[in-house]
Order: sequence, then C-alpha cells, then structure tokens
Amino acid sequence: MAILAVILNLLLFYSVNSVEKFICKYFCQKTIVFVSADFDNLDEKFNFVLHLNQPKVIINPQNSLDLENFDNYVIAEQNLSTLWSSIDLLKYQINTRGNFLVILQVNTTEEVTKSIFETLWSFYIYNVVVYTNWSSFVTWYPYDFANRCGTAINLVEVNSLNPYKHKIPTNFGGCPINFTWNETPLAVKSPFDKTDPGYDVRFLDAIAQPLNISPCYLTENQKFDLAVGHVDVKEDMIKRKIDAGFLLTHVYLSLGPESEISLHYFETYAFFVLPPRQKIISSTETLLIFSPDIWSAIFAALLLMTVVWKNMTRMSLETSFFEIIRLLLQGTIGNIPRTISTRLILAAFFFYVLNLNWIYVSQLSGILSQPSYEPKITTLRQLGLSNKQLRYDDMWFWFFSSLEEHRKIIEKRIESDKAATFYDELEDFLAQRTYGIITSDRRILFIKNYEKLHVVSQSQLATIRSHLVVRKGLPLLDKINDVILRVRQSGLMSYWLYESQAHIKKSSVADYEEVEGHLDLERIVSAVVLLGMGYVLSAVVFVLEMMYANFKALKINI
Repeated sequence: MAILAVILNLLLFYSVNSVEKFICKYFCQKTIVFVSADFDNLDEKFNFVLHLNQPKVIINPQNSLDLENFDNYVIAEQNLSTLWSSIDLLKYQINTRGNFLVILQVNTTEEVTKSIFETLWSFYIYNVVVYTNWSSFVTWYPYDFANRCGTAINLVEVNSLNPYKHKIPTNFGGCPINFTWNETPLAVKSPFDKTDPGYDVRFLDAIAQPLNISPCYLTENQKFDLAVGHVDVKEDMIKRKIDAGFLLTHVYLSLGPESEISLHYFETYAFFVLPPRQKIISSTETLLIFSPDIWSAIFAALLLMTVVWKNMTRMSLETSFFEIIRLLLQGTIGNIPRTISTRLILAAFFFYVLNLNWIYVSQLSGILSQPSYEPKITTLRQLGLSNKQLRYDDMWFWFFSSLEEHRKIIEKRIESDKAATFYDELEDFLAQRTYGIITSDRRILFIKNYEKLHVVSQSQLATIRSHLVVRKGLPLLDKINDVILRVRQSGLMSYWLYESQAHIKKSSVADYEEVEGHLDLERIVSAVVLLGMGYVLSAVVFVLEMMYANFKALKINI
C-alpha cells in the first residue's frame, strides 16, 4: 500500500503544470498572495490558482490592503509596463523580503527578463524567480561578483536548489551604500575627516568592515526629516538613490512606510538643565529654623511642663504657665522649689531650655550671616511652580501639553531664535544664566564644568536613541542588526563618544558674584521686625495693666 501511495503521488505531481509544481515545492503550504491588474484577461493557464489547496489572497494592486504579513507572492501581468505599475502601487503594502514568482503572459527575451529583475530591484525586491515563456524558471543573486552589486543582471537557471535561499551573503564584496548625513554635535562632525569624524561615523565604519561594504557619504545633503507625512522622503530616497542615513528617534517619532530603522546602537537621555543655583540672602526665614513638627513638639513640652509644675507647686494653671514662659525666656524662676524631686525636674527642664536656646541662636546666626541657595528643583512639577523661565524647541509641546500638571511649563517658555545653532543657544544659555534649557547627557559634554549646572534629575523627558534609517527592503538590514548587537555588547560606543568629545572646544559655567558674609540691616530685617513687634506688644500690655490697676483702685474707693 505504501508503494501504491508513492506512485499515486508521483503521478499527481507530474500531471500538474510546472508553475503549480514550483509553488507546491517552494511556497511551503503557506498563504499565497496572487496579484494581477487585469484578472478578466488572464491566460487560462492560471486557472490552477483557483484550485490550489493552499490559502490564497487574490488582489488587484489598486485595491490592495496591508499585505506585509505574508511571505509568498505570485504576480501575473500582461507586460513589463503593467508589472512596474503594479509593484509601484504595492511597494509599501507588501513584504519586500518575501518570495516572489513573476509571470508575464507574453513571450520574453533575455533582455526583457533582465528588465523584470531590474524593475523589482529598484524597489529592493530581490527574492525573485521569473517564469519565462511558460517553459523555464530563472533567478539572480544581486551581490554575486558577476552582478556587480546589483548593477548588472546575470541570469541563473533554477535547478534543484532552493532559489530563495542564500540571496544575501555574509560578505558583500565591497559593495557601496549611499549614505546621507547632517552635521550633528559630537555624533557627525565630518565623515571625510579620518581622524575625528564623530562617533556615529566611527560606528558606521566599524560595522562596514565585517560586512565588507563601502559607505559612500553623499556630499549634497539636506535636512532628512523622516516624520510621518513628510512628502519628500520617498522621492528623496529613490531619486538620490539613498540607501541609509543616521536617525535620532524619540518616544513620539515613528516612520512612514517608505523607511525602516535598524536596532538602536546608542542612547542618551533628555533633561531640563537650569543655571547653577544662586546664593540668596535669607532675611525672612527665622521662623523656619525649626520645622513645624519641632515647633509643635516644643509647644507640647511647654504645656506638659505647665501641668507638672502646677501639680508640684500648687499654683494656678495660669501662674504656672507664666512661670514656665519666664524660665524659657529669662532663665529664672520666681520661687525656688524646696523638695529634691521638684528641683531635679526643674533642672532637667532648665537644661532642655538651655540647649534649645543654643540650637536656635546658632542656627539663627548662620542664617543671618551666611547666604543660602535657591531651592533645589528635582521634578517637573516643582519646575512648573518655580519662577524659572524656560527655552525649548516646538517639538516638546506635545510632551508638556499631554499632562495637565505640566501645562505651567508651557507658560514659562520664552521664544528662541529660529536661526540659532546649537552652539549659539549653548553660549547664550551660559551667558544669560536666567533660564533653563532641554539638553541631553551627551550634549552637556560641551560644557567644561557642567557639574555646576542644576539638572532636574527626577523627571527624564525622553530617551533619545540613535539608529540607522534605511530605504524599505534594504537587503543588508538584518546583517546590520547582527553587527549592531555585537557593537553594543562591546562597549565601543562609549569609547568613541569619549574620543569625539576629548578635543572639542568647551564652554565654561561662570561663577556668580560672591555674596558678602557680614551682617547688615537687610539680613537682620526679620529679627528687627520681630523685636519691634515684641516692644509694641510690651507697650500695649503695660498700658492695659496700668488701666486695669487704675480701674481696680477706683472700684475700691467707691
């Protein structure tokens, strides 16, 4: 029975046409996406598609949906022009690294067959087999020496080997990659400077060596904005034949369908950085020497001692309270207690009061004679409640407007010069020292003594990652990602960053003018105010006592 089953399978295999056998052999029983711009005029030889046991999606390019999750595509068109139009419509909806079988219904010459491969290669579709003249299957290998890095087409007849494997080699034989770049502080200084090009360029040169590719840095560069909706991206990458470029991504940045990004190879963090905290004269903080908790504890101790003193001396509660206040302020008491226990309690409380006075006086003298610093700001909430002005780019509005508690930060923003460079903004920040800026732990290295700056450390704004952005379908992307993982594990990026900042010209944070340490009226104004209030209160009490004494005497005489 087993032999009979094998014979039946062989008969079935050879009874079907060549295309169906090819699909059954190489498309691995997965879903097939069947594409044609003109289903009504397809040759009858394609009828087998309707009877395939495999799942299938039959679409017209003009009405296609997202097809990137599929791996197998059969494209049947009338001629080369129709084929180009269909691929142009599908290029951002399909998996360009999938397996493609292309069939033209007309007989083709070798030159036309090469043009089919060139057409798909212009969209970086390389896993392609062409069924020519209903008779033979041919393919090509873009990075073979004979194909000159994809600029020539050397046709290869499909034999028993899988034509969809081994298309992308480990060694690319020095094939060039067109690379766009823009000058970026520390990261990209000049790719043509071999001694100090910037750490991003050193990274790219390093990953090019094991892959044996040749980065060709374009000399005519322009701002390469890859935000969604930028209409020039796909045209720029195709017309200028750009393969890849450097890209910084934030948490809010995503790419359009015309581009892909590599794994990140470096990351940095963005914070608000404020000028150094300035010394200020403390003239109104005498009541803040002790915290509210300590003041409450002191008041509770006075009340407790008043009750204890009343019970020991048999005085009234009112008299006992004023005795304790007298001891606290004058260090004396009206009547010395007679018993030993009472004297020990009094001595202990007197020792407590004495130490309390010493602590208060020493803290008061420090506040009045030595300047203090501005309050330390560690969170965005504290920054919003402060009086600090801020300067930052428009792109950060999304962050501060998304949370209600950060809205006040928008109100503190001051306009910046749109034409100013990073270096101009940094110099102005250090010269003015009146507002805060957003910068990263990488760009802060342009400041020699950046330790003096005040970083809002507990509120990280964003993680900024460095990637390579590539044109959709670039065959090298998977290989590049493999090398990136090795570079990240090696720690080389930190070394290249150190090299890039070692010889740059750095600015300094200037010191504020020193605040004099001697006492003057401005510093002791709070103490003078409290003393004046005491004298006024004493005078009022004296007057009231005189009035009370006269009233009492007048009442007795009557």
